[in-house]
Amino acid sequence: SNSFCHLTAIVSIVSSSFMASPLENKVLKLNKCTDDESWKKEITARAEDFNALDAEGESKKDEMQLFLTEVLWSVMRGKMPSQKAAMLLAKTSVMSKTPLQQLLLDVMWMASFDTGTKEARDELNCLVSHLVDQKVVPLRMVALNLEIENLPNSQTQNNLLKKKSNQAKTKVRYTVQRYNLMKEHSEGYARMVVLLDRLADLKFDPEATPEQRAETEQVMADDIIRLTGFANLCPNRTLALAFDIYEKSLASKEDSALLHPMIELFKRFPLKRLTDIAIFVLLPPFTAAGKEPLPAPVRSSQMLMVASLAQVGMINLETLWGYLSAPDAEIKKVGDELMSSYNDLLNSIGKV
Repeated sequence: SNSFCHLTAIVSIVSSSFMASPLENKVLKLNKCTDDESWKKEITARAEDFNALDAEGESKKDEMQLFLTEVLWSVMRGKMPSQKAAMLLAKTSVMSKTPLQQLLLDVMWMASFDTGTKEARDELNCLVSHLVDQKVVPLRMVALNLEIENLPNSQTQNNLLKKKSNQAKTKVRYTVQRYNLMKEHSEGYARMVVLLDRLADLKFDPEATPEQRAETEQVMADDIIRLTGFANLCPNRTLALAFDIYEKSLASKEDSALLHPMIELFKRFPLKRLTDIAIFVLLPPFTAAGKEPLPAPVRSSQMLMVASLAQVGMINLETLWGYLSAPDAEIKKVGDELMSSYNDLLNSIGKV
């Protein structure tokens, strides 16, 4: 917000100065000079005026801004040579104060878009060159704040700089970002789904030998693990994708789940990670505090998937059961209700 207010102030100052009559200034009282000696005295006097404003601090900030603006317009209107203006600014506190240097460059940048004539534009460019030569403002600040067309040709390769600038703008505008905020490759998961689908639906024509089939499964499982690292993918999200494809494959095939090609991939992951992902898949979605939890999506294919992984020892069934079992209070409530129904049944026996 401070930067916006600062820019708004500059716009108002430049606009008001531009709309003023070219023959008068409000702060810069510039007298007519005919020789170098008179210019020297005039420059010294005007520099003292600016330094006096600067010495009064924030209360004269608007006047200092307008002073710098009127120096600039005096140069562009031909009332002051650019070299004399650079000499004037070199005698002021602009040379030693970064905020004033930044303010001067901001005003010059805005004026560069409304120079009007070629002569005014040339005078502005000459002023920039003199300011850099006399070290009123650093070349680095000038390069960062002004357009390439206004940079001094003697110290910068404008054509090369403009070419590099256009290349950078084109790259930013048209380059597709390949990594998301989690530093994951945006195409990594698409390739991962293709590999997982191929592994889940592994077919050979003609029929492969058991050795060839086992070797192919190992190679594809290794490729999936390498892709996870190369594309910086999350192992948990990768494993959740594998579980979904494994579940779908089990539901559509009549082959033994224990001989499924995906088992070779699951062997690459530790027991705890496989168990955690199974718990994540089976548990109901997260709900806000104070609300009833949503029912867990239970499918027979899910149970088949978990049972097959538990049978080959890839899921800790005791840990999984601890998450899926009901809370102690609910178990006690169900038990009490069951015992009460039993008591009622026993009491009813033998009664006439």
